[in-house]
Amino acid sequence: MSSLSVSIDVVVATNSVDLTLSCLEIIYKYFSNAAKADDKFRRINKANDIYQRRIHCVSGSTEVLKGLGWIDGGDSWTLPSTVTSESATAGAALIQAKIDFLKAEQEKKVAAEREKQQARLREEQDKKAELRGQYAGDKSARKEEGWKAQVSAAAMKDGKDIARVEQSSCGGGCC
Repeated sequence: MSSLSVSIDVVVATNSVDLTLSCLEIIYKYFSNAAKADDKFRRINKANDIYQRRIHCVSGSTEVLKGLGWIDGGDSWTLPSTVTSESATAGAALIQAKIDFLKAEQEKKVAAEREKQQARLREEQDKKAELRGQYAGDKSARKEEGWKAQVSAAAMKDGKDIARVEQSSCGGGCC
């Protein structure tokens, strides 16, 4: 089973989490079905659409099948009768444990990202509330009798560094 564990780790390391989960879930289903007494569950047709989309295209997936005891027969994979239902159940349990671990890790990442988004949203809402308060204060100040703008809007934005540009007849070619 240690070679199986290594094979599963290779699949996890070389593929995306979604692709890995999809692949391992199907392999789990194959192996769980193979634990049943019916021989039809001990053969995987390589031309099958599900096999093609969810296992064949995943890097390292064939090593997982081999690690579980499946034999490549050219157009299909076959699980020999020497693989007992007990070993099939043990292999399925190992795969299920990895699936559960990956789903938990994926959920942690999603929760962390959700928390970051909520923190960003709270920060934006706080900034908006502060600006609304400033706008309301400005609006009420303008309504006061005798209010007069003391500084131009441009000067308020940039402070003392604003200078007036006047045409000069210095002959420097600037005009």
